[in-house]
Amino acid sequence: MIEVSALNKHFGANHVLRDCSLAIDAGEVVTLLGASGCGKTTLLRCIAGFETPQQGRVTLAGEDVTALPPNRRDVGFVFQNYALFPHMTVAENVGYGLSVRRADRKTMESSVAEALDMVSLTGFGDRFPKSLSGGQQQRVALARALVLHPKVLLMDEAFNALDAKLRGAMQIELRKIVKRVGLTAVCVTHDQDEALTISDRIAVMSEGRIEQFASPQTIYDNPTTAFVADFIGAANVLPRQAADKFVADDQGWARDAQSIVVRPENFSLTPQAVPGSVSGRVDFVRLTGPDMAYEIALDGGPSVRALIDRHDHIQLDVGDPVYVSVRDKDGCKPVLGTL
Repeated sequence: MIEVSALNKHFGANHVLRDCSLAIDAGEVVTLLGASGCGKTTLLRCIAGFETPQQGRVTLAGEDVTALPPNRRDVGFVFQNYALFPHMTVAENVGYGLSVRRADRKTMESSVAEALDMVSLTGFGDRFPKSLSGGQQQRVALARALVLHPKVLLMDEAFNALDAKLRGAMQIELRKIVKRVGLTAVCVTHDQDEALTISDRIAVMSEGRIEQFASPQTIYDNPTTAFVADFIGAANVLPRQAADKFVADDQGWARDAQSIVVRPENFSLTPQAVPGSVSGRVDFVRLTGPDMAYEIALDGGPSVRALIDRHDHIQLDVGDPVYVSVRDKDGCKPVLGTL
C-alpha cells in the first residue's frame, strides 16, 4: 500500500532524513516513533505531500506520488492541534473537504452522518468545537479525514493535547475505528506506550534513520540496537563483557555485539549465589504496584534495574547484599551499538 524508498531530505545543511525505506501493507497501523528532531514528522509530511524529498520515492497503492501535491494523493491527515474551524459546526467541519470537492447537499449530509457515526458522535453535528471535550474534538478531526474515504490516514502527534487517562482511552478507540474501517494508517509519536498500544508495526527513528521496523513485541523482545532497547521500555544496556558473567555457556552467540540488553523483569534476585549470578548490593527500592523495582550496584560493575513480582517471596532493603542472575538465556539479548 505505502512504499517509501531511500528518502533523503535536507533543510539547508541539516540532513533530516537519511536513506529511509519502509514498506507498509494495506490495513496496517504503523507508527513512526522517536525523540524530537529524529525526522519522524518530516517523513510523515513526505508521505502526505507537504514536503518533497531531494532523493527517493513515495508510492501509494502502486502509484508514484513523490511529486504530487497533497490534494492528489488521496490521504486523510489529522493534525496535532486538530485544526478545526471554530466558526463552523461539527457537521460543517466534517463536511469541509466534501464542500471543496463540490459534493451535492444530499451526498454531504449522508457522508457526514456516516463519518460521525464511525467515531461515535451521532447527534453532535450542530455543536461547535468550543463546546466539545478534547477527545471529542479529536474524533471530529478524525471524522473529517474519514469522510473523504482516503486510501491512507496520516496522524501527527494527534494525542498530545489530551490528558493521560483520556489519551490512553483514545488510543484504543482509534485503533478500533481504523481496523473497523479497514484503513491503512501511519501515525507519528514520541510516546512509546502509544506506539505499543496502537501499532501493528513500529519504525523506531534516530537522527534521520530508521533503526528498526518490526512488530511491537519483536522490538521489545528482540531490539537490534542499543538505542532501540533503551528507547522502548526499561532496559539494562550493558557492555558485551557482561555476557561472560550472566551467560556461562554463551558459545559465541554475542561475539559480534557491542552490548547486551536485559529487561528488568528478566533478572532474578536471590540471597545466595546461583550459577551465572553476580553479587551486588541494593541501592534503591520502589513499589510499583504488583512489582518491586530494585536498583542493584553490581560488585565491580555497573548498576542494574530489576523488576520482581511481590509474590516472589524475597524482601530486600537498601544496603542488603544480593545475587543477580538472568532468568534464562533468552532474557539476555546481544545488540549492536553502545549508549
